Amino acid sequence: FAENDGPVVFLQRHGRTSKNVLLKADKTRLKAALRDAQGKGAAVAPILAEWAAVAGEDRWFDDCLDEEGLAQAAAAGAELGRWCRRRGFAPELCVTSPFRRAAQTQDVAFKAAGFPGVPGRARLR
Repeated sequence: FAENDGPVVFLQRHGRTSKNVLLKADKTRLKAALRDAQGKGAAVAPILAEWAAVAGEDRWFDDCLDEEGLAQAAAAGAELGRWCRRRGFAPELCVTSPFRRAAQTQDVAFKAAGFPGVPGRARLR
C-alpha cells in the first residue's frame, strides 16, 4: 500500500443476527426432510415450497445484531483500526445497506476501530 495507490475499499458483511441462526436451523431441518423424502420416493414439492419461503425471506428481514454479531462487528472494527493506524489514515466514507443490521455493524465497528466519528455516510436504497 502506498499513498498514491488511490482509494482503498473495505467490504464487510453484517454481523450475525438472530434471524441468521433461525434460518440455519430451518435450512438444516429442511435439508434433512428433503433427503428423507427423496430416499423414500415421497413427494418433495411441499418441502421445496417451504425451502423457497424460508430462503427468500431472510434477504428482506430487518433484524438487529445478536450478541455474537456485536462481537463480530467489534472484532472486525478493531482489526480495521489497527490496519488503518499502521498506514496512517482513516475512512472518509462508509456506505451501508438501509438495513439496521448493516448500520449497526458499521457503528460498532467504527467505535471499536477508535475512529472519532462516522465519516460521510450513505445508505443504499
